[in-house]
Amino acid sequence: MASSTSRRGTGQVGLPQNRRAPKPIHRPSLHERVSGAYRRVRAGCVLIWRLLVRLWPVAVAVCVLAAVPSAVRVAERHLRASPHFAIQHIEIRGNQHMSSEAVLETAGIALGQNVFAVAPEEVKRRLMQQPWIESVVVHRRLAGSFSIELRERRAVALLALSELYLVSDDGVAFKPLAAGDPYDMPIITGIELTQVTEDRRASASALMSVVALLHDYQDAGLWRREVISEIHVEQDGALSLYVGSDATQVRLGKPPFRQKLERLQEVISLLSSQKTRAAYVLLDNQRRLDRVTVRLR
Repeated sequence: MASSTSRRGTGQVGLPQNRRAPKPIHRPSLHERVSGAYRRVRAGCVLIWRLLVRLWPVAVAVCVLAAVPSAVRVAERHLRASPHFAIQHIEIRGNQHMSSEAVLETAGIALGQNVFAVAPEEVKRRLMQQPWIESVVVHRRLAGSFSIELRERRAVALLALSELYLVSDDGVAFKPLAAGDPYDMPIITGIELTQVTEDRRASASALMSVVALLHDYQDAGLWRREVISEIHVEQDGALSLYVGSDATQVRLGKPPFRQKLERLQEVISLLSSQKTRAAYVLLDNQRRLDRVTVRLR
C-alpha cells in the first residue's frame, strides 16, 4: 500500500504494458518520388506495347476490310468503263423460230456493250420467258464474248380451245398460234378449256398420250400414206384419228397403240390394192387387239 501511494504522489500515470509507440512518418524524398513516377510510366508503356503487339493483326484486318468496298467499287467502275471489255463477239446456236436479232434484243446484249453490263444468269432469265425456248445455256468469256445455246420447242400439233395453241413434242401447249408460226399439223379436239385450267394433270396426261400416238404413227410408216388431220380425245381418254384427204375415222381406243397401228397398216394396204376407201376403221377392242371392224364407203 505504501508503494502505491508513493507513485501517485510523484505524479506518474500508469501505462498498459502492451502498447507500442507510434512509428515516425516517412516523407519520400524528391528522388524517390521521381523514381516511382518513372517506374509507373515505364510499366504503362510496356503494357501498351504488349497490347499493340497482340492487337496489330486485328487492326490491320479492320483497315483492310474498311478499304475493300472502296477498292471493289473502283475496280468495278474500271471494268465497266474500260474499252478492253467491250463485247466483240456473240455466238448464237440452236435458234430456228427466233431470229438472232430477236434473241439479242430479248437477252439485252449487243456488240460494243460492256461484257459486265448483263450477267449470264440475267440473259438466261430473259430468254426463258420466250415460249419457243425450252432451255438456255449462256457463257460469258473474257475479254469480250458471249455464247448462247438455245433449245427450242418442236411443235407437233395444234390444240383447239377458245383459240389454237401450239403443242410441243413433250406434251405442252406452250403458246397461242400466231402469224408466222407453223400450222400444218394435226388438230387435237375433245379437250375443254375447263380441263386445262382446272385439271392440269388430266389435260397434260391426255396431251402426252396424243404425242405418244403421233410418234407410234410415224414409226409405223403411216404418216407418208395417210396424213392425220385431227385427233379426237374422248371423255374416257380414248383416241380417234381422222386420216387422209377424205378424213377416214380410225377409232383406236386407249393405249397401247403400236399393235393397232400395225393392223391399220394392213387394212390400208388391202383397201389400196382393191382401190377402195373405208368410211371408218374400228380398232378399239381392248380385249381383242387383232380384231378390226371396217366399213367401206
